Amino acid sequence: MSKAVKLRKVYEIKYNDGFKQKIWFDNGYGISLVYHEFSYGLECALIHKDKEGIDQADKRFNEFCNGDSVKGYMNGNDLSDALNLVKSFPKLK
Repeated sequence: MSKAVKLRKVYEIKYNDGFKQKIWFDNGYGISLVYHEFSYGLECALIHKDKEGIDQADKRFNEFCNGDSVKGYMNGNDLSDALNLVKSFPKLK
């Protein structure tokens, strides 16, 4: 006998429900990925272990995000490009 799955109604889903993941690299930088009801599809932002929140001032990453600090509506190629870019950053001194 299978267990019944209770589906939640839209108004029962909290803002934070969805997908959240951080991917870290040896250089101290990372990518924060989110996907939820209120996001712009799959979104990524630059993070650093020594900084709180997202790194909004990194020109290399902002250029990748077309002048913004967050890139939305990402596909697999965009994600691969973002990961390779951030992985290539030198460690902060």
